[in-house]
Amino acid sequence: MQLRGSLVRLFAFFLLYQCTAAHAANETETRLLRQPAVSKDHLAFVFGGDIWVSDRDGRRPVRVTAHPAPEFAPHFSPDGRWIAFSATYDGNTDV
Repeated sequence: MQLRGSLVRLFAFFLLYQCTAAHAANETETRLLRQPAVSKDHLAFVFGGDIWVSDRDGRRPVRVTAHPAPEFAPHFSPDGRWIAFSATYDGNTDV
């Protein structure tokens, strides 16, 4: 009986550890922002293969692209009104 109680506690510990590790992995993934571009008022970056734009301080992020193919390398126009980026939509990479 004591062995069974020990096994139950071990299983509970293992399950709790897995949940905590999964939660930590999710927290880390949301902070993986790549290829930042900065304008006077905004920040553009790649997250999850899409282009996002936020305020310069990172608040109010908005996803700009949602195509299944990855978009990358965002750049603001000199006046900050437009964003150029590259993507592979039809088998070739275009800007």
